[in-house]
Amino acid sequence: MADSTFDLECDRLSRLADPEQFEKLEWARTSGASLLEAERLALQAFEHRKDLILASQPTDDRRKRFALSTQGSTPRDIATLWMKVEGQMLALWLEPRPGSGFRISGGGKPFTLSTKDIDENWIISALQQLISLIDRS
Repeated sequence: MADSTFDLECDRLSRLADPEQFEKLEWARTSGASLLEAERLALQAFEHRKDLILASQPTDDRRKRFALSTQGSTPRDIATLWMKVEGQMLALWLEPRPGSGFRISGGGKPFTLSTKDIDENWIISALQQLISLIDRS
């Protein structure tokens, strides 16, 4: 395992040599890794469901977007789940899908947590609370 003081000096030199590249790599190593872990846990939470699906959708690398939909003979979009890391905080929130016939009560207020505290229980609790905000239009 590398000495943390060695890593700090390498980070300092990297930041001096190419600040933009350093910021991208640092984000991927810290915030990006937290976002990927939250994504993995959210997708895992729906794996056992046969009636609902959470599908990852393309977006930029600093946010994650998912379609929450029904499965079955007539699939139906319900809502969009968003995840984003800002600073040391992960935020999850829902937005209604246009034309879905569903609404999100509470104005789409995000659920937030320190990136250090992301775990399966928190993700499931946040998803449960977000899903409870979905109702028919």
